[in-house]
Amino acid sequence: VHTANRYWILLLPLLLGRCSCHATYQHTRVLPAAQWPAALLPAFQFAIQEAAQPYDVYLLMDITPDYPFQNLHVTYYLKNYADEVLQEALKTYSLFDATTGKPLGNGWGSTKRHVVKLLGNYQFAQPGTYTLQLAQFMRTATLAGTAAVGIKITRATPGP
Repeated sequence: VHTANRYWILLLPLLLGRCSCHATYQHTRVLPAAQWPAALLPAFQFAIQEAAQPYDVYLLMDITPDYPFQNLHVTYYLKNYADEVLQEALKTYSLFDATTGKPLGNGWGSTKRHVVKLLGNYQFAQPGTYTLQLAQFMRTATLAGTAAVGIKITRATPGP
């Protein structure tokens, strides 16, 4: 019994270290039938309490083997409480290795979680409620192989 307790004591820091405890905000939306229609613009509303603090904003994507492309083109719209667009940009991310075709994301099964930075070291103008809206820009009516989409906001990490 004591040996089993020792293993749990050793494993507990590893398990706790994998959580998103440092995230200010994190939310993921499951997409029905693992498809993202172009007309669906998932929106994520969050509160910023410390405007003096810079933040990193990440896109979270769960991709299945049915995803038909190597890359992802996504447009984000950052809006304030009055629904005014503060910033928007079209971003392109590689989801698979160009040479091997292996997914670049993480995960144990066939679905891989991709975490890519949308905004780095972003300074919000003031505390308040903001919305980040996402649009897939893959020039297809429905993007197959997208099980979920979300965002994560963390305090900015120092460095380039």
